[in-house]
Amino acid sequence: MKSKATAKDIMTADLLTVTPATTLTQFARILMEDEISGCPVVTVDGRLVGIAGKTDLLARLLEGRHDFASSPDFRGLLGLGEEGLVAAPGSAQDSEEEVFGTVEDIMEQNPVTVLPDASILEVARALAENRIHRVLVVEKGKLKGIITSLDVIAHFASGDE
Repeated sequence: MKSKATAKDIMTADLLTVTPATTLTQFARILMEDEISGCPVVTVDGRLVGIAGKTDLLARLLEGRHDFASSPDFRGLLGLGEEGLVAAPGSAQDSEEEVFGTVEDIMEQNPVTVLPDASILEVARALAENRIHRVLVVEKGKLKGIITSLDVIAHFASGDE
């Protein structure tokens, strides 16, 4: 009899991560260049401290407190053309961190996690109940992988369960 698949069987272990100090401009560039919708946030020593995604970034930008008109990354992320917005005076002299903020400003500090031996059904339940599209696989406080809602759907579509 075939054993049931677990989180470790469908997770992506080769992870792209950011730190809390990553500027939002850098974060936008990572999302665009790597064609991802979010990623784990870890300290320089690799400790998981949160998760951030494009929805978090868009919400921050749309708060209206930040001038992102001068950044082609943000214009592209929001689908705005060159004429999209007008830069505020003096913003060119400010650092990216001062103008836009950092990942620490937008990250979810308590990401939903599962253990590597969690069943796929448990992973699906965590995604659905929390209305999210990714869970982190953590063992003994160490980030092991990530599972997206598409990973779970692909697993069920394969007929392996």
